[in-house]
Amino acid sequence: MIFDRLELQNFGAYRQELIVLRPPDPEQPIVLFGGLNGAGKTTILEAIQLVLYGKRVQTAKREALSYEEYLRRCIHQAASTRDGASIKLSFTLRSAGVDQSIRVARYWRASRSGIRETLEVFVNDEYDDLLTNQWPEYIDGVIPAGISHLFFFDGEQIAQFAEIANARDLLKTAIHGLLGLDLIDRLALDLQVLERKKRSSLRSEHEKLAISEAEAAVQRLSQHVEAVRQRTTVIEEQRDTAVGRLANLDERYRREGGDLLENRGVLEERAERLGRDLDEAREELRGLAAGTAPLLLLHEQLGKIRVTDLGDQEREAAALLLRVLEERDEGLLNVVQSNSAPDSLTMTLREHLAEDREARAHEAQRPIIFGLSTDTRATLAHLIREGLAEEKEALGAKVRDLEALERHQADIERMLEAVPDSDAVAQLIRQRGEARSEIAEYERDLSVARQDEDVASRELEQAQKTLDRLDEKKVKRDEAHEEDAHVVEYSRRAREDLDDFRVEILRQNVDRIQYHVLESFRYLLRKQGLVRHVDIDPSSLSLSITGDSGQPIHPDRLSAGERQILAVSLLWGLAKASNRVLPMVVDTPLGRLDSVHRRHLVHRYFPEASHQVILLSTDEEIGEAHLEELGDKVGRSYHLDYDEALGRTVVTEGYFALEASP
Repeated sequence: MIFDRLELQNFGAYRQELIVLRPPDPEQPIVLFGGLNGAGKTTILEAIQLVLYGKRVQTAKREALSYEEYLRRCIHQAASTRDGASIKLSFTLRSAGVDQSIRVARYWRASRSGIRETLEVFVNDEYDDLLTNQWPEYIDGVIPAGISHLFFFDGEQIAQFAEIANARDLLKTAIHGLLGLDLIDRLALDLQVLERKKRSSLRSEHEKLAISEAEAAVQRLSQHVEAVRQRTTVIEEQRDTAVGRLANLDERYRREGGDLLENRGVLEERAERLGRDLDEAREELRGLAAGTAPLLLLHEQLGKIRVTDLGDQEREAAALLLRVLEERDEGLLNVVQSNSAPDSLTMTLREHLAEDREARAHEAQRPIIFGLSTDTRATLAHLIREGLAEEKEALGAKVRDLEALERHQADIERMLEAVPDSDAVAQLIRQRGEARSEIAEYERDLSVARQDEDVASRELEQAQKTLDRLDEKKVKRDEAHEEDAHVVEYSRRAREDLDDFRVEILRQNVDRIQYHVLESFRYLLRKQGLVRHVDIDPSSLSLSITGDSGQPIHPDRLSAGERQILAVSLLWGLAKASNRVLPMVVDTPLGRLDSVHRRHLVHRYFPEASHQVILLSTDEEIGEAHLEELGDKVGRSYHLDYDEALGRTVVTEGYFALEASP
């Protein structure tokens, strides 16, 4: 199944919009909608659910409203209720190996007698009367209403399912829908009603009265529980509204520099510390400049001095050698003369030695240029070989440190200059404080309401047990009631068989569901070695997690982000276990996830969740960096912009300020 087009007329914030949903290429499965809060993102999700399921739709906006009142409120505020509203959804579905184009259209308008709704279904652009009349059964065969929340969900659902207690309800609803157990439950309930009616004829008036009173108590307590739950829902909505208001105030406070005001003391302390660090760095730099560092400017000249000094050393060596040769030659001639050598030999030897010394004397007689000492020569050689290089490296490192400190100081100074006066944000500070107090009060009221709900639920459970006990109590049967007694007995046995059948169905399928949930959780979790098993109890459908060490992991050990990733993994794993190839529609997809978990969802989940993934996001959830990570996986993108002057949301191609997608 793939969604092709969505047409909205006078629905919610939309007046007249036609939106193409089919990705242009199978390799680009993501259709991205961007809009600020209140622009109509959730309305897109709600429109898809409403046009498919009609009065069975369960959305946040409907809550406890009647279906007629819900439809009335969905009509655009500027439109006449008599003109009404409409939603048309076109999709392609493969049936018996052939693609069929189906368009379902739902219209409604107000009349004196109430809301009048019309449903029409077209197959390959031709009206199909049979499919129109049997639409609820048909769509349940494609996307059963009981599991639709696995494919159409929002960030609030993820936050709700992140609580392990709520995850059990998700598992129960989804697994029952996946395996068709809701049919078994309805059949068991029908059998109970049948038994109750048959048993009524088998009881005395006293027993009938007791059962009647127990039934009345169950009904009264059921109404009380529902009223308490509605009150809890109202408080939650008020709390969420206050939280949203506080978030807006926090954003304004941040934009106006309030967070800088709070950190002014820290900034001033950092500025003072940076000043000291800069003074120390400059002093160290001056110390380097007072040493051999200035010689870096004379590196070429020092090399020339070194070359000239090598010549001086050669001349000094030649002069020293000349003196040694003079002493040697004199001694040699004395030896020759003392041994009565001929005068001619002595004369020849003397001339030869004199010529040799004269030849060497030319180099020795050249002037010494510098006449450096041994220590000076050693120092000069060290400077040229490595000393100046080390000095240059040390000097460069110190200069870089100084520049970094100066940049940091400039940043701190800019931040200090941006710190507003406390009077400028005083009103925001007061409003934030009031909002926090309001939220705290709602939280207290919510805690009381939830306690009341728990008490009322326990009372209802006890009353139901009392009624069941009265129903199960054996009564005397006479021959006239034998047939009814048989019906009751066979019905009881059938319910027991249904219970056994339910347990067996769960036992046979829970391993497959566990596998898909664990596979999804490990794939999305940044701590790959955190979880070894995700176990689902077939009887209670409670969820338990086993760590890599083999020890159970209490939910409190998981961070808020990890719990939300677990919720997404439950939805994804159950969706994969359904073996249905269906589009995914996700509203406010990233919630309050941290940056790492957001990146994992963007990189790993959205491109692979389905062949068609419709994301409805704000610019803070999927920003430019996340958009780059999605890359060419985005086939289409739209911007939802609420026009105050026109009083409606306008849909344009392109995600916020970025260029339009193909």
